[in-house]
Amino acid sequence: MENTNQIPKWIKYYTMFFVLLGFGAAAIGYFMPGMMFMNVKIDFSEITTITGMFGARNLSFGVMALLALTFKDSKFYFMLFVARFATELQDMVVLTTTNAMPVPAGVVIISWLIFFLIPEFLAIKKLIISI
Repeated sequence: MENTNQIPKWIKYYTMFFVLLGFGAAAIGYFMPGMMFMNVKIDFSEITTITGMFGARNLSFGVMALLALTFKDSKFYFMLFVARFATELQDMVVLTTTNAMPVPAGVVIISWLIFFLIPEFLAIKKLIISI
């Protein structure tokens, strides 16, 4: 496996955040979808397949993040951040075009840029030179 000295601490900490986010969002998607999607007016018992798939997606990201931290290999981190970046970009587009958030689209875009897309892009940029 790769030397862990190549992976900056901020990337490791951000990956720890992904572990918590992944497992937390998975649990909410499986067991309390109304909490995650409180702005959506729907009977969640009617869409358990969709909320289950949302949970599975997030569980997968949590597992990917845990593997990156466990194996300490820059390739694991790189693939995690590429997959997260692609997913977050799509999520941002969907959330802004469907008005699924109770805030203006500009707030969603700025939030996604600050909390997800910019840090993920910077991590990808840093990690690509070590693979």
